[in-house]
Amino acid sequence: MAQDNKNPSEIPTRRGVYLRNPSAPQKSTAESVAPKKAESTPVRSGSNVAKVNALRGTGSAPTVQSAPKSDVRASGKSTASRPAVDNRGGSTVKQASAKQGATPAKKAPAGKKSSPAPRKKTPAELSREKAIADAENKLKATLEEEMKLTEKLKADHRRREIQKLKDKAYEITVTAIPGIIVGVVVALLIVFAYYRSISKYSRDEIAFAVRGFEYLDEASEDKKVIEKIEKRKKGDEKPILSLDKDILIRDGAPYVAYSDIEEYFDLSVAGDSKSRTVIIGSSDTVYGGKDTAEFTYGSSEISVNGSAHQLACAPFSLSGELYIPFEFVEVFVKGITIDKRTDKNKTIVSMTKTEPNVYLTGSSNKEILTPDIKDYTNDSSAQHEYTVDLSKYGKSINPSNPDIYLTLVSISSPLSEDYVPDDLINVETRDDRPIQQMRYDAGMAMTALLTAAKAAGYSDITVNSGYRSYLHQSSLYNQKLLVNMRKYDEETARAVTSETVMLPGASEHQSGLCADIHNMPTAMQSFANTDEYKWLLEHCADFGFILRYPQTKEAVTGVKFEPWHFRFVGRTHAQKIMSSGMCLEEYLLTLEKSE
Repeated sequence: MAQDNKNPSEIPTRRGVYLRNPSAPQKSTAESVAPKKAESTPVRSGSNVAKVNALRGTGSAPTVQSAPKSDVRASGKSTASRPAVDNRGGSTVKQASAKQGATPAKKAPAGKKSSPAPRKKTPAELSREKAIADAENKLKATLEEEMKLTEKLKADHRRREIQKLKDKAYEITVTAIPGIIVGVVVALLIVFAYYRSISKYSRDEIAFAVRGFEYLDEASEDKKVIEKIEKRKKGDEKPILSLDKDILIRDGAPYVAYSDIEEYFDLSVAGDSKSRTVIIGSSDTVYGGKDTAEFTYGSSEISVNGSAHQLACAPFSLSGELYIPFEFVEVFVKGITIDKRTDKNKTIVSMTKTEPNVYLTGSSNKEILTPDIKDYTNDSSAQHEYTVDLSKYGKSINPSNPDIYLTLVSISSPLSEDYVPDDLINVETRDDRPIQQMRYDAGMAMTALLTAAKAAGYSDITVNSGYRSYLHQSSLYNQKLLVNMRKYDEETARAVTSETVMLPGASEHQSGLCADIHNMPTAMQSFANTDEYKWLLEHCADFGFILRYPQTKEAVTGVKFEPWHFRFVGRTHAQKIMSSGMCLEEYLLTLEKSE
């Protein structure tokens, strides 16, 4: 076996033996020939990686043990050789023999290291490398496909999640929108109802303003008081109460929040919107006792110190605040003077206290005058001449059968609950009141009476209350009874209530034959002190009416004096009743005795 003894690297160069990389660092002879145990890496069978490793000679390929070390002589010549191992293929290459045409290696020039000659790869090696490259490319393509598939799956997942969110949002929206719409509609209805309830009020364009001035004693010697009196005379006094934007205008009438004026008047409020009744009372006044005014929300009827009256407009509650018509202050609050003036389309009201303490009253505090009504004759013909033609009302004023209008309606002689006149007609009333009605003959006679009053210069007299149903009268009575039961026991409360409000069925208003007529903000006994009342008392019988509840007949009628309440009985009976000075109860009793 031939050897190249001149190989300086002492690497055998026999044909068929692979040379180590001459440029790599050389290990010692002992290390180079030491047997090395091949490491095997477990590879999952059937995978592309296992196939590639098999082609490379790794993985599950059998591990080849290196040949045992050969003895190395001191001269560096190899005395024994080991079979060379083809690490790529894993097969042992047999030693080349002379028979195979082995050629001795050429001797390298002295002083130069020999480099291995490039070896041409065999077809098997080329085929194996190609297979490895194809497997790697296939594996790479597979990995790329798997990555694309993964990205697609992720994208599909994201798309599904987004779709779920959209579906959930749509579901929530579809579910919530009807609720939101209902809520908005309800809110709009509430706002609409609220603003409709105050649509007739005006805060933006102030048409009414109030200025309140304090009481000043002109006999005082106090310098401060004297200075204020001088300022008042010059018009330089500053008011202690000033209301502009707190004034509401409803139906053309000014309303004032009572909390804004209670301190000025030294009055307090008891009651709330739940009870619907408010009592306004003062502390002890110089006149002794306590004054009270009782309001019922939504009702124009009030009670002042136990006396029933009627306002032109009803008080109401707004946001828990009591609003009262300013006419209450003008009519029922005493101890002040009120002056009105117009400034740039704004009505400015100046209230000046004339007494240390104001008080409430339902009368003018003057003696009520009772004109003499005994000057009438028993002649049924008209006793007065008028400047207007009233001939078309003649048949109603003096009907051919006047006895049918003498029906007594009272507590002892009530009307049935279902009684409703079948010949009601509309009669003239104020613009701020609902339409009023009376029976045909009574209504025609009332129209003639008001026409004659206008011709005489009393154009502001109107019908304030005509026909009332049984149900309407029940409501009025129960409201008043509720107020009185807070102050009295039930029996006393009913007796007191019946003095001012008739029991249902006992009211003449249900008959359609009577009317409350006056020119005041409310029905007040002080109407008896007016020229309008004197004219009505003198001329009412000409048109078939009588004063139903005279002051001198309270014990007979059981009803307090009502100078505004006139009852139709026809001119024949009216002139006899008025000329005799009797009330209806006494007149009917006289007729019974004469029969």
